[in-house]
Amino acid sequence: MSQDDTPRKNILFVAYEFPPEGESGVQRSAKFSKYLPDFGYEPLVLTAAERNTEKRIDTTLLADVQNTRIFRCRGYERFVVRLPDKVRLFRRLTKFWLRPDRNVLAWLPKAKQAALNIAKEYPISVIYTSVSPFSSAILGRRLKKLLGVPWVVDFRDPWVDDLVRLWPSRLHRLYESRLERKVFEAADAIVVVTPTMKDMLASRYPQWATKTHVICNGFDPQDFPRMEVAPPPDRLQIGYTGRLVEYEREMVAGRLGPLSRLWLSKIAFRDTSVDLSTHSPGYLLRAVRKLLDEHPDFEDKILLRFAGIFHEKNMELVRELQLENVVSVKGYLPHAESVRLLMESDVLFLPMTAWGGDRRSYIYSGKIFEYLASRRPILAAVPEGDARDLITRARAGWCVDPHDEIAMKSLIKELIERKMAGTLNTSPDEQIIRQFDRRNLTRQLAAVFDSLTSIPSSAATPVKR
Repeated sequence: MSQDDTPRKNILFVAYEFPPEGESGVQRSAKFSKYLPDFGYEPLVLTAAERNTEKRIDTTLLADVQNTRIFRCRGYERFVVRLPDKVRLFRRLTKFWLRPDRNVLAWLPKAKQAALNIAKEYPISVIYTSVSPFSSAILGRRLKKLLGVPWVVDFRDPWVDDLVRLWPSRLHRLYESRLERKVFEAADAIVVVTPTMKDMLASRYPQWATKTHVICNGFDPQDFPRMEVAPPPDRLQIGYTGRLVEYEREMVAGRLGPLSRLWLSKIAFRDTSVDLSTHSPGYLLRAVRKLLDEHPDFEDKILLRFAGIFHEKNMELVRELQLENVVSVKGYLPHAESVRLLMESDVLFLPMTAWGGDRRSYIYSGKIFEYLASRRPILAAVPEGDARDLITRARAGWCVDPHDEIAMKSLIKELIERKMAGTLNTSPDEQIIRQFDRRNLTRQLAAVFDSLTSIPSSAATPVKR
């Protein structure tokens, strides 16, 4: 379509998080924006002007969107987010009362007006909103009413079904479940990132299952140029890129005041028991310590390399276990350097949060696809769920229970021995890996747009106010 004279249809592309922010959620929006023109759609990106101080900046990501029209909207983040964050009480109050998130006041009012201004200048064929923050879904619903064009909402994360989320109270969850229902009712198409997410939504909203689509995250082959890099021949390098939580089996109540302890025990609500410690390096570090206690000569044959957020508590554990000689912490790296670290590794570590009960994990983790693109085998400490199924189906590595330090220890021993013997390589299923090419995934999103737009973009009319 992009190769003929047919004019492209304009997409009002709402993505609060967008380059140069460097967090993982930014990649999805950036790559869709990069490849949508190839399928006949011109994204007009509406994003924030003010950056959240907690977000990392990676200006190298701007290369993907250098030909994209970007409209940056300055909201009230300074007054609703930045200033309250300086005082703990005000931070808690704004997070408690402003639902589903503080952007409902910090960005939504100004963003709505900015969107209408864009629509006055450009004919809009489809509205697309990337979620989270979940207030962007509320914005999308309002814009659909005002502009009268189809609306696609893309849930990068679950909303009410988020099993990790700690709700201030059951009333908060009830209120947001009603917001979610209104969003699902109004949306012309709903996109989610994993099969289990779709199943969860279909069980609660069976009447809208037919308009729910799975478009996974993925990787861009252009981010993986042929690199003349290779792991050292005499040492197994296990790499990890991304955010890791603190290694702590449970919240230490002694750190909290009496009101906080009462709130956590009597009022706050979480849908199921969750062990966040499995999304830390703790179990891997303890497994390596056990291995070195049994085989001291392995100390110069293994190196753990971490790039990204690595909390001080994790460094304390490294020192406590006396693993300073086998752990290297790089801190946050630009995306290109992060990819290089993957390519320099023998094996890539993938930890994930463990759910309580018999819940399947609905998380893929964005990094799993770049791991697949690197063709490096994956050491996955993951629960039963979509990620484990994918790694197994793609023959991309080895999966162990995220709590099982003994299994990890045995597997790492085997990997060191295979590394020394030169038999570490695996043979992943290339057909499965190619499914997650960002261009192919954008083709799927364009197909959703195609199903909703039956008129040529030149016939769409701007909003009049």
